[in-house]
Amino acid sequence: MRLGPLVGYAAKYEEGKHWVGDEYANCAKLESHILALNYWCIQLGKKILTDLPCQAPLLCGLPEGGKAIAELLALHWGKQWIYAEKKVTAPARPGEREVSELIWGRHSPQAGDRVLLVEDVLNNASTTIEAIRLVGRAGADVVGLACLLNRSPTFNNVLMYTRLGFNVEHYIRIIALEMRVIPEYHQDDPCVQADVAAGNVIWKPKLRTEWAKLEEAMAAHP
Repeated sequence: MRLGPLVGYAAKYEEGKHWVGDEYANCAKLESHILALNYWCIQLGKKILTDLPCQAPLLCGLPEGGKAIAELLALHWGKQWIYAEKKVTAPARPGEREVSELIWGRHSPQAGDRVLLVEDVLNNASTTIEAIRLVGRAGADVVGLACLLNRSPTFNNVLMYTRLGFNVEHYIRIIALEMRVIPEYHQDDPCVQADVAAGNVIWKPKLRTEWAKLEEAMAAHP
């Protein structure tokens, strides 16, 4: 018996169908507690310097959670940082999240830059791979991905992708403070089918009003 709502994840397994699950890592709750976030950024920075021999001169925060982390890392290291932005291309519909794409807005890398992508949580790498290609179109190279949590069921220490303009596989090193797979399900999976049909899904967990519903469920069933 499920005692609270499911959560919807950003990635889709087919057009119009997002993955769903029972757990959600909401690192946005750290953002308003700057000392706590700074502590974890310091720990992540140490791991980056250990695991990535060639530290990238340019940090790129991915929206939204990666922005604050990239800014704090840049402050500690005295490095330049930029961030990509989300452009909504289609509003949310019942049973779906909004559709968006990554763009360069206020900032962008320069040709030849070596870029370290920064996220809070690595899920299914849909945003990550989109960001890699966005960086590639600017003539820059991604040398690694840093995140607080890698919860991906697919990508462990490396992210494999097909590079823009090439039919060969490339690999990006993943540096994560914690690795823990969080199960996710198709919406017609027997584990979740009834709840999806009943509308017992929070599609945008980070929204203040929606997170309050999850907090209420957690408080009622600790």
